[in-house]
Amino acid sequence: MKSMLMFFVFFAAAALGNNTQAQDTLFYRHLFENVKDRSVAKSYMIVKYETNDSLRATETTYYMSGQVKQITPYIHYKKREKHGEETRYYENNRLYSSQSFMQGREEGKHMVYYPDGSLKREDLYINGKLDKGRCIGLDGKDTTYFAFYKAGEYPGGNDELLKFLAQNVKYPNKAKEQGTRGIVVVSFVVTEAGQVTNYRIWKSLTPETDAEAMRVSHLIQRFQPSVLDGEVIASQYHLPFRFSIR
Repeated sequence: MKSMLMFFVFFAAAALGNNTQAQDTLFYRHLFENVKDRSVAKSYMIVKYETNDSLRATETTYYMSGQVKQITPYIHYKKREKHGEETRYYENNRLYSSQSFMQGREEGKHMVYYPDGSLKREDLYINGKLDKGRCIGLDGKDTTYFAFYKAGEYPGGNDELLKFLAQNVKYPNKAKEQGTRGIVVVSFVVTEAGQVTNYRIWKSLTPETDAEAMRVSHLIQRFQPSVLDGEVIASQYHLPFRFSIR
């Protein structure tokens, strides 16, 4: 029997914790970094389900001042499927953006505003894809268009990352002997400067496969950071490894 390591990679923009229960309050230093010490938190989030056994939920994030920062409706909270209108606010209570979703995909208008309330961006999505868009300057005139969000990536893109993993991942002997199959997911934070830090096991399989996934993940030292609304931001990424024998 030939042993092979099968792995795949995907990236996700910063995601809040998946283990949230209705009415629980979680504190965050960043959207992706849950902290227990309220004194260092910059926001907090409450999830409210339609019913106790419902998959539908509304996630509301607040500034520490108590002002609403973001409201996101979900049709399936565990799968993170947004459905309805997501709104974001400046801390002065002015609307920052509104974006429509249908079963997890962008659908309809995405509007972004300057702090003074004037229009900054107007995008139109059809079937989850951008159909057309425009960016508006502070003078009210159209300006050069740029994507609202650009995910960070490994230098050279996904193809280069796959090559890197193929060259470095080793199937642990014990896992191979025991016929271990499954997925390990390592999360890490990419800072605004492109540094990779805060490596964690997001989904565990076995001690041996977890250790190998962490070892290889630590070899990744640099990433191109994400950009949101024209500003470089820190983001969290998830790197899954599929261990399989065939």
